[in-house]
Amino acid sequence: MKFRFYFDDGRFEGIDDSRRVNVMLRGKGFPVAYREEYAGHNWTGWRDRLAEAFVALWEN
Repeated sequence: MKFRFYFDDGRFEGIDDSRRVNVMLRGKGFPVAYREEYAGHNWTGWRDRLAEAFVALWEN
């Protein structure tokens, strides 16, 4: 089974841990889609980027 990871963080959140996990996973050879947005931790941000997350996780 091939694992894929998607991280989508707002810059107004504590994003240091996500940045470290992104580097670690990429270093181990996992495919990672990582984005930082000018946003916070809220439903509006999730709603606007949810379709992109699905594409990143299920693309061939």
